[in-house]
This record gives sequence, structure tokens and C-alpha cells, in this order.
Amino acid sequence: MSDLRKAWNEMKATGDAEFATVEDEDQKVRIARAGNLMLIHVEKPNGTESVRVEVPIEVVDALFSGQGEELNFRAGIAELQKRRGDIVRVHDDHSTVRIWIDEGN
Repeated sequence: MSDLRKAWNEMKATGDAEFATVEDEDQKVRIARAGNLMLIHVEKPNGTESVRVEVPIEVVDALFSGQGEELNFRAGIAELQKRRGDIVRVHDDHSTVRIWIDEGN
């Protein structure tokens, strides 16, 4: 866990950047930071399917606030409760799936 925390702190300090792009014949995966979001995008080459995950930097910070080898899920959820809007979108030829946070209970 300490190596993950160290890597996270280095990525966070870098600012906006593309950290990794992996392409093969089936898909392209991109991991980047833009503003206060960590972005994970997966796309099929023909454009028929995509997954977009957008995680606020503060949520990742909260998760890594755990002690020792533990993630602090309570703190992560508390940060998510402050947010509104989509956090995951999945599209394919036949459907769209969204996971979002709204103002309801």
C-alpha cells in the first residue's frame, strides 16, 4: 500500500497529464488527470463501446488516508457525498449505463 500511496502522490503532484495509454487490437485504455479528475477511458477501436470513469482527486486522497495497509472507504464515500453528476458511463451499440450522484437521499 505504501508504494501505491507514493505513486499516487507523484501522479497528483504532476498535475494534468496522460499517465498511460495501452492499445491492442481489441481496445484502447487511457489513464490521465484533467483538473481535479482522474480519468480512465476504455474504447473499442470501432467506436461502438466505451467506458468512462471519472474520479475526483479528493476521493482518491480520502481513500489513501487510511492507516497502514488499509484504504479509508468511509472517507472516500464521504467525499463522494459532496459530489453531483456522472462518475461512470458505459456505452455500446444497444445500451447506455450511467452511475451518478444526485441530490436525493
